[in-house]
Amino acid sequence: MHASQGPAQTLAQKLIARASGRSHVAPGEIVSSKVDLAMFHDSSGPRRLKPMLEELGAQIWDKDRIVLVMDHYVPEQDDDSRKIVRIARDWAAEQKLPHVYDSIGICHVVLPQKGH
Repeated sequence: MHASQGPAQTLAQKLIARASGRSHVAPGEIVSSKVDLAMFHDSSGPRRLKPMLEELGAQIWDKDRIVLVMDHYVPEQDDDSRKIVRIARDWAAEQKLPHVYDSIGICHVVLPQKGH
């Protein structure tokens, strides 16, 4: 029989604990961790991220670790969706992001399909 290494952990807890250099984490804790990859999409991405970065005076820490997938508002159906997608495309070009996938699939599927 193996000795217990602490409380039982979900897969998410194990991954977060490893990324934060800890043996375990608990729900509700706030931890700092190393991010190996950050994915965002046209809906949650540049239109929300850009103002936050500007307010903080921050920049993307490593463009190679960012993936932008445009899948929520494409094809554009109305003026609002056209504006959201334009913001995402312009910001990706401005930031020179190397991993941008525009209208080629669902974000959670595109990541493994493209090797991320």
